[in-house]
Formats: sequence, structure tokens, C-alpha cells
Amino acid sequence: MALKALKIEKNHEVIIPNLTFVATGNAVIYCNAIPHIVDVSKNNLNICPIKLHKHLLKNTKIVGNECFNLKTKRKIKAIIAVHVYGHICDMLELKKISKTFKIPLIEDAAEAFGSLYNNKPPGYYSTLAVLSFNGNKIITSGGGGAIIANDKKLANNILALATVNNKKNTLFQDHLGLGYNMRMPSLNAALGIAQTKNIKKKINKKRHLFYKYEKFFEKKNNKHFTVYRENNHQRSNYWLQALILKSKYKKDLIKIKNKFKKRKIAIRLMWTPISKIDYFKKYPKSNLDNSLDIYKRVICIPSN
Repeated sequence: MALKALKIEKNHEVIIPNLTFVATGNAVIYCNAIPHIVDVSKNNLNICPIKLHKHLLKNTKIVGNECFNLKTKRKIKAIIAVHVYGHICDMLELKKISKTFKIPLIEDAAEAFGSLYNNKPPGYYSTLAVLSFNGNKIITSGGGGAIIANDKKLANNILALATVNNKKNTLFQDHLGLGYNMRMPSLNAALGIAQTKNIKKKINKKRHLFYKYEKFFEKKNNKHFTVYRENNHQRSNYWLQALILKSKYKKDLIKIKNKFKKRKIAIRLMWTPISKIDYFKKYPKSNLDNSLDIYKRVICIPSN
């Protein structure tokens, strides 16, 4: 709905990070648009502003108020910044890039409800931000999500798209255009709203768990892992706790995974990078060295 509201359609490109859940890329394809895959930072799992800026400088041009891919000649219509595991991207730098290259910025904040960047929530620095209330999220309504917009006209456009786009105050039912009827049922919404009252308690519990893991894995002279943590500008909800293997031990990932399994500790590895999924391989991409290295070193550990 966020992409549709920004009028993203066939032959438009949308920048997405290589490390994200496949739903981010699928949303672009649902619009008949083209995912344009970029790299993450060397030491974390979020989109890298430095590499993105260099990539756009080299491979795009601005015509009027629009950005074009020099190679494909297509318009680049949005950047989707994904806040992986609840840790918010470097939004100040991404906002500068968005402004410089005339590309609207969308936050995929599916995992970041309650997280802050410079004490500001998702949606503050971007055109739109998308939240998820899926069953595994910090706040759940059993499914569905929400879109945050700072522009009332854009918000109303999204609302029309998410319903059946009714004309108002007409004698017979009539419609202004295509609507997708993707609104959340009222019962689900009531469930989610009730849970927001305890959001501070939930986040404090997640953060307390992080500090326990940090003490266990790092304060005991552990040589294999670092614990994925917020940076100085963030206050993460720590939705999902993750360990990052130090580079020299990435060859031991499967062995370490099996040791967890032997002790009946449920873990999972990171998503397959978007660029390695078959139906995304044909799409444009930047240099992806960081993401293709770091995903082999991530272990997600119990987080409730």
C-alpha cells in the first residue's frame, strides 16, 4: 500500500537492502516494479549509507525532480530502509541521500515498533513507515500492520487504497478507483491496541534479556561472538536477539548451530540474502560484499 500510494508501477526501480525478509522485495514485485538491491554496513545488518551514496553517485543522474538509473534508464522511485531485528537504520544519513537524489524514503519498520532513533520513532525521518503486527512481533493483532504518514493527503490516499475506495456522500455506492480491501478487522485492531498499553514493559523485558546475553557471551572472554547491539543514536526494542560470529569463525557456523541443537536450544540462521534467491537474481544490484559475508555469521537466539 505504501508503494502504491507513491504511484510506483511497472518499470520503476525501488532500492532495497540485500539483508531483509523476502516480503520487502515481494512488495516491489507486486507493483510490477523492479527491486534494486544494495549492500548493508560492514559491522551491522542495516543498509549502508556510505555505500549507497557512492553507488547512486556513480550509477544515477537527476533529471528535474527524478532520479534515473544510468544503465537501465528506469526511474528510481523509492528507497526502503529495513530496520533489521528492531535496530533502526542511520536515518539522518539516509534522509540526506533521499533529499540529494530526489528519492522518497520508506521505512520497513515491521520489527521496530517502539524503537527510537535520536529519540524519534519510525516515520519521523521518512515519507512513510510500515509496521507489522504479525503474531511474532512485539505488539501483535494476530496479523496485519499499519502505515505511518506525515502527510495527510498521502495518508488519505493510503486509506482509500486499503479499503474499497468509496465515493463519499453519494446516493448509490460508487468508487473513485481500485481499492485493495486490505484493512484490518476490528477485532484484530482491538487486540493490538490493548497491547500497546504495555509496550514499555515489553521493551524493557527485551532489553533486560539483551543485557543478560551480552554479559554471558561477551563478559566471559568469549572469543567467537559479538552480540548485535544498538549504536549511540538508537534505542532498540531488541525484538530479536542475534549473535554475530567473528569473521575467522564463520567456517564453523554449522558446527556451532549443531551444538545449540544438541543442547535443545532453538536457534535460526539469517534469511537468505535477496540477491541469492532465484527469482531476484536478474534484478540490478550494487556491490554486495558486506551482506554476502555477514549473513553467514548471524545466529538468532531465543528472544522471549
